[in-house]
Amino acid sequence: MDKKGYLTLLSDLEGEFTFFSKTSDRVIKAKARGDLNKEDLLVWSGFAYLMHNLYTGYEAYFLRISKFFENGLPPDDWHKILLDRMTWQVEELRPAFLKEADRVPFHELRSFRHLIRHIYDRDLDPERIARVYPFAEYTISVFPERHQVFCDKLRRMAHTKE
Repeated sequence: MDKKGYLTLLSDLEGEFTFFSKTSDRVIKAKARGDLNKEDLLVWSGFAYLMHNLYTGYEAYFLRISKFFENGLPPDDWHKILLDRMTWQVEELRPAFLKEADRVPFHELRSFRHLIRHIYDRDLDPERIARVYPFAEYTISVFPERHQVFCDKLRRMAHTKE
């Protein structure tokens, strides 16, 4: 891992963060519409889809980190393991991205994304979607700081590679 690699990773993460910013804004707006249209399943379906996209964006971000540093995930249950790894500091290799307190909200959103991807034979339940929103709201609130702290650490690491 040379300086160029670190700087490329930083650039990639900034690109993913731009996606996060757009998607998180849409999730918040969709929640407001859902609150105004409690009976409109199409509004709630769009809201669920946006929360699905939000977590998919987090996962793409985390995969970039994992591939850069560890470059290996088991074929089974890799979604959960990837997220767990983001709370681990790998000594002398990389800092943790998430705090331990972030684990449950991110896992709840991951589980919801799994549900949305695999629901075929029934309608979405607006109440269930609404119950997941506080987890999405939490992740939206902490992600910018986690991103900034992690990127600052990566910049320092890059400059030690000169």
